[in-house]
Amino acid sequence: MPKRGEASRWLQVCRHGVRGFAAPYLLVLQHDLIQTQTRIAAPVVPAGPDPATLLAPRVTVEGVPHKAMLLDMTSLPVAVLGATTASSVDPDAVSDALDAIFRGYPVGVA
Repeated sequence: MPKRGEASRWLQVCRHGVRGFAAPYLLVLQHDLIQTQTRIAAPVVPAGPDPATLLAPRVTVEGVPHKAMLLDMTSLPVAVLGATTASSVDPDAVSDALDAIFRGYPVGVA
């Protein structure tokens, strides 16, 4: 498990040190082979009564249902990424959501 500031790996859920940021976790979307001082990540929030959707896929964090808010992804300094958590993420669901966001597929544009 990386310590604060160490590069988190693709699709890991981690705690963060972003002040004033309501989401308790981040889902790392940028592959760790791309070496930069920042990482693209999306907030991970408790699922609540709303079901996961194409653009907010299900994530399980320490046995509790959450969802990744991919439309709210942002680039953050690696230094604010904290330790990873025990989590489960469906890589296909995340890839499908990113395809829909960036390419319009399968929403309408192929």
